[in-house]
Amino acid sequence: MKYRALIVEDVADIAETVIETLESLGHDYLWVQSQEEARQPITEGGFSYVLMDLSIPLKTGRTLDRIEYGVNLAKEIHQSPAMHNVPIIVMTGHGRDGIEYAAYLCQYGVVDFINKPFPTIGRTLAQVIDTQLAKATHKSPLADTGQSKPDAPFQGGELVIFPDHAELCGINIITRKKASQMWAILNILTEQLPSGKFKAFPSATLAKLVRSTGGQNSITGSIRDFRKNITSILGGELGLLVGKDDLIETARSGY
Repeated sequence: MKYRALIVEDVADIAETVIETLESLGHDYLWVQSQEEARQPITEGGFSYVLMDLSIPLKTGRTLDRIEYGVNLAKEIHQSPAMHNVPIIVMTGHGRDGIEYAAYLCQYGVVDFINKPFPTIGRTLAQVIDTQLAKATHKSPLADTGQSKPDAPFQGGELVIFPDHAELCGINIITRKKASQMWAILNILTEQLPSGKFKAFPSATLAKLVRSTGGQNSITGSIRDFRKNITSILGGELGLLVGKDDLIETARSGY
């Protein structure tokens, strides 16, 4: 299988580094330098993945680049019928700010990020690309062997709670109307201590807080079913192997 990438990067030297990496991997590519220049290609589609800088100009040749233009482009890519399921890898030179934007954009198809300048060992650009393509296709990105790739272990992801639903890694995992008790439990379990660690709640306490008529057994059942749903959803959508305690950990002090 021949992969094709859309590169969105306004700095020529960085784009050259990206292009060399893709040529080494044997991937085709199209390089654009601005939000406006990317609009026609994302309408036409035909890409396996996107590598994009967040801080880009609105139009090619302009020196004013802003993160909001990259954010808006990621949304446009996700909304394009030809690009809706295409994974986006964010290349950011803005340190923590860029990472926080990447986490927010998880809901718009951003599956990973890598800081610039790119690492030359360990988690390199090529390694990030390979990993995400393997997740997207469920097979090795290095060779089309026709054999399915085993599920990759879940390494964590951004949990975003909206007023009516919650998403993990951009995937809807729970809806408030359909699972009102578990929705209440999930919101309680996001409470953090001053140290930054999550506060633990025994099932009896959770039952009182959510006013469960079924008591502790009802709470335990809701969490058990939620875990099963997460395993099924992330396994089916992203090819991730999710353990029982990966999202809601069980300890002596509670959940």
